Amino acid sequence: DEWSLGQAELLYRDGVYYLHVTVKTEVEVPEPEDADTLVGVDINEDCVALAALTQSRIDDSLVIDYPEIKEERHRYFAMRERMQESGQTAFNDVFRDKEQRFVHDQLHTVSRRVVEWIQRFDSPVIVFEDLQDMRDDIEYGTRMNRRLHSLPFAKLRDFITYKAAWQRIPSDDVDPEYTSQQCSVCGHTERANRHKKRFKCRECEHQDHADRGAGISV
Repeated sequence: DEWSLGQAELLYRDGVYYLHVTVKTEVEVPEPEDADTLVGVDINEDCVALAALTQSRIDDSLVIDYPEIKEERHRYFAMRERMQESGQTAFNDVFRDKEQRFVHDQLHTVSRRVVEWIQRFDSPVIVFEDLQDMRDDIEYGTRMNRRLHSLPFAKLRDFITYKAAWQRIPSDDVDPEYTSQQCSVCGHTERANRHKKRFKCRECEHQDHADRGAGISV
């Protein structure tokens, strides 16, 4: 009685048939404020940084790199651009479908790793930066805007959230302002603290992987 069947879809791909069946059920997820472990998640264009904290103490941290997603998306973008310049647009949809399948599969792999790591801790809550309005305001020029706005930040977050919910792990949001420039040790904030993937605090001289530090500050 706890389960119900939804839509079923039969797919044929690369000589193999796949049957996708949607199963509906309800899972009780604890309230975020009842958690014992806060897991800060900082999603970037080529990695996701995780930091688990209990009572203001860092229990553990992890950076999961996924440069393949950015590289593959750039490769497909360059291919489509060359085809458009030569007037060959017939395969645009084919390339777009292959790109979306690749990214989709990669995000599932990354999100599984994230949730498996988080499950190690007692009563965790996942804390994301609320980037909905922040990314809408990004203006770095045409090339950088295309890179940032086309990256699947929201989809990765959705995959992590629903996989975590299946394991009865809640999720929440925080204000993202200054998290990437704030020292996770002394709290000092200064834009010059961060240089690419290296963070160095000018106040206490603490050094760290910049995205790992942002995950702690979240």
